[in-house]
Amino acid sequence: MSETLNNGGPAFPVVYPDWVGHEGMSLRDYLAAKMLGAAYHSFWTLQSGQVPDNWRDGLAQECYKMADTMLRVREQK
Repeated sequence: MSETLNNGGPAFPVVYPDWVGHEGMSLRDYLAAKMLGAAYHSFWTLQSGQVPDNWRDGLAQECYKMADTMLRVREQK
């Protein structure tokens, strides 16, 4: 059994009843993107000159972890 990922639904849902089109990014993607600036700033502030080769992967993973946490807390309201 696979666990379904909560992506929060569309970030900017379309409200036109007969319109068929692309919904755009998910709320999860939107939250991760909004987190990127703060995470990027924190990352570079904490570096001591030596940057690992896979720093982008780690930064993106942290942004999505924060987005997942935000969606989980949102469900608890």
